[in-house]
Amino acid sequence: MSKLPKAYRFIDLSDYGRPVAKIIAHSLKKTAFTPIHVTFGFIISGVIGIVCIINNYLWAASFFLIFKSILDAADGELARLKKTPSYTGRYFDSIADIILNLFIFLSLWYITDSKILFTILAFLAINEVIKKKAQDVFYDPIIATKEIVDEVYETVNDRNKLIKTLAIAKSAIRHNMSKDLPNIKTPTCIIWGKNDNVTPPEVAEEFKQLLPDSELHWIDKCGHAAMMEQPDEFNKILDTWLQKREF
Repeated sequence: MSKLPKAYRFIDLSDYGRPVAKIIAHSLKKTAFTPIHVTFGFIISGVIGIVCIINNYLWAASFFLIFKSILDAADGELARLKKTPSYTGRYFDSIADIILNLFIFLSLWYITDSKILFTILAFLAINEVIKKKAQDVFYDPIIATKEIVDEVYETVNDRNKLIKTLAIAKSAIRHNMSKDLPNIKTPTCIIWGKNDNVTPPEVAEEFKQLLPDSELHWIDKCGHAAMMEQPDEFNKILDTWLQKREF
């Protein structure tokens, strides 16, 4: 886990492709290739892997599925290097990953004596998916503790909570407040993670421009939930701002 302090680093086998992904991303940084191109690459690699499984070329399948995982990490790394994270890219990546994983499971079912029900249940092991999505919120995935993942899992499986969450998300998408923000005269302290992949940093810049009495503060090596990931730095910025404004 390379993002941890040196004294606390350990080998994370689930993140085996990250070093190679970083090399690929850095090699593409100054080229015309975009994260979407890399996403198409991991789709192609995944499809070839599935074809290899069906035809019982298992060593070749292993290679292409591992390469798929590496490219899956590389598109996000490239987006961060080029500072071009986008909702479209993240959505495309997620949908492609889900569909490919489904067909990987189905191809394994096809060449084995497994029951289709067990195959589907294995695919629907939603907890690991939720864990990955929870980790994506943070710059350092270790912040997504089991308690946080369990809380998200509970929300997803609670019908009432899920409906309310989806309603809030739908409302946020439908109602663009860019016309309203200039009318908000209240002093505003905007604290934003420089490595936010959920709501990209350019949105913070837009907020700063639209809110007439606002200050924008950045926290380095920080994702979407700054108050959770870097609470000391977050509180320091907020306390300084409150004192300056004499609140």
